[in-house]
Amino acid sequence: MKKSISITIAGHRYNINLEKKFADFVEKDLNSMGVNFGTDNRAEVLLKSYLRLAKIVNGFEDELRKIDSKLDFEIKN
Repeated sequence: MKKSISITIAGHRYNINLEKKFADFVEKDLNSMGVNFGTDNRAEVLLKSYLRLAKIVNGFEDELRKIDSKLDFEIKN
């Protein structure tokens, strides 16, 4: 099932169709960062939200690399 969310950034309105579960996550996450779906938002607010998520993803990638390296070591020994 799809869900449409709308965000206005610097006077430009963007309508995005996402899977409902993912749309709910996006709305909750953006709300937690101060994004308001009913009014215009500054680009800086969205940039902060993106950078926060990018940092989280990067941390997961680092952890996955460590696990992968550890598994490779254990398999070789």
